[in-house]
Amino acid sequence: MKKAPRYSNQDYSVAGIVVHARPENRNDVAERLKLLHGVEVHAINDDGKLVVTVEEEPGERFIIDRITEINNTQGVINAALVFSQSEQSDPLVPTDNIDLTNSNVATNLDLEEQQ
Repeated sequence: MKKAPRYSNQDYSVAGIVVHARPENRNDVAERLKLLHGVEVHAINDDGKLVVTVEEEPGERFIIDRITEINNTQGVINAALVFSQSEQSDPLVPTDNIDLTNSNVATNLDLEEQQ
C-alpha cells in the first residue's frame, strides 16, 4: 500500500497555472484571482489566457485547494496546472526574496504563451 508523502514544515511549493477566461472577462478574472492568498497573476493576453502562480510558504498545504478555487472563480473557463515544484527551504534564507523571473518556470510559461 502506498503511503502519503510526508511534508516538512520547511517545504516550499510553487505551481504554475494557465487560466483561460473569456477575452471580455480577462481583467475581471485577474482582479478576482489577485484576491486569493498565495496567487499572483503574471501575464494576461487578448485571448483571455492568464499566467498565474500559486506559492505556499513553509508549513502551508493549499495548492490543490487554490487550483479548485481558481477553476470555480466567476469568469474562469478552465485552469490547467503546467508546473509544480516543491523543495525544502533553508530556514536561514527568507523565501520572500526568491526571484522566479529568469527561472525555467517563467521561460516555459512565456514560451507556451507565445504559441
